[in-house]
Amino acid sequence: MKKYTIVGLDCANCAQKIEDKLNKLDEVKECTIQFASSTLFIDASDELTDKRILNVIQSVEPDASLEEKGKKHHKSHDHKHHHEHEEENHLHNSECNL
Repeated sequence: MKKYTIVGLDCANCAQKIEDKLNKLDEVKECTIQFASSTLFIDASDELTDKRILNVIQSVEPDASLEEKGKKHHKSHDHKHHHEHEEENHLHNSECNL
């Protein structure tokens, strides 16, 4: 099982959508996201690349990035949320208290 940090994940609803999409991939045995720590746990075959995982994440959170747990990259992150959702009542940041 691999662990990653999803940088720029600021919505529990988005975390759930990403988790659902990753779990639908044939290469994924199990995937969970702990929103509070922005941690992605994924058990998948070796065919699933970090790039493909990131593509799934960015289909929901376009400005997000992925870091393998333990590898820290210090860079400024100016998060602008401009993706489309099926739901019109989607809230972010302090408004998203699920």
